[in-house]
Amino acid sequence: MATYRDIAETPDTNDLVIVGNDLVLVADATAIAQQCEIALTTFAGEVFFDTTAGAQWFDLLAQKGVGNSAFQTEVRRVLALVPGIASVQNVTAVRDASSRSLAMTAQCTTDLGELLTVSTTTQV
Repeated sequence: MATYRDIAETPDTNDLVIVGNDLVLVADATAIAQQCEIALTTFAGEVFFDTTAGAQWFDLLAQKGVGNSAFQTEVRRVLALVPGIASVQNVTAVRDASSRSLAMTAQCTTDLGELLTVSTTTQV
């Protein structure tokens, strides 16, 4: 069984969590959930060394008449690429044009057998 680890980030500001002089680490389901949130808030092209990383939010916004279902499909696609995610269910993605934000929630099953609820908002 795989073990997932990551450096802990604060949920609201995405700053590294440091206690004393040490970075805090997260493991397993917590690490997978954090990677899901990072994946959903990364825009395609934002990571110069990995051109496949990120969500196609700008491409979807450039198309006329794109509904929430297209955003939900993109959420599913992005989450399915996160290491440790076995399946993605119950996706909601609601765009708020007035605040230019996209609120996303999904339930994911990890390959560790745990059910995660991932919820995040990004400015689009």
